[in-house]
Amino acid sequence: MTAKPALRTCAAVCGRPLTTWHVGADDRLWHPACLPDGTLLQKVLSPAAAARRIAQLEAELARLQAADPHHYLSTGCLHGDHAYCRSDTGAAGTKTPAVCKFCAAPCVCVCHQGQQ
Repeated sequence: MTAKPALRTCAAVCGRPLTTWHVGADDRLWHPACLPDGTLLQKVLSPAAAARRIAQLEAELARLQAADPHHYLSTGCLHGDHAYCRSDTGAAGTKTPAVCKFCAAPCVCVCHQGQQ
């Protein structure tokens, strides 16, 4: 008769048996959701940590956009094809001339000064 292997339990307070686990720096075993805050594995594996980081990045992006709005330069103007940027149609069909397709920021090229 073979002995059952000992159940591994989480190093966290939960003490639940482990079916999946991660080994911490101190060789203790943890559920991914139980990893202590601030540990590298917790930062990488925790859905809650990922959600917090996404929220931080979104807030930082909003702050940067408010502080320094998007400065759009048409690819046509960048390559010296100012007529393409000024036109109402492009390679993919109709377009708004001299305007960013994502945020409607005007093209900053000098060829458009006084035309908008």
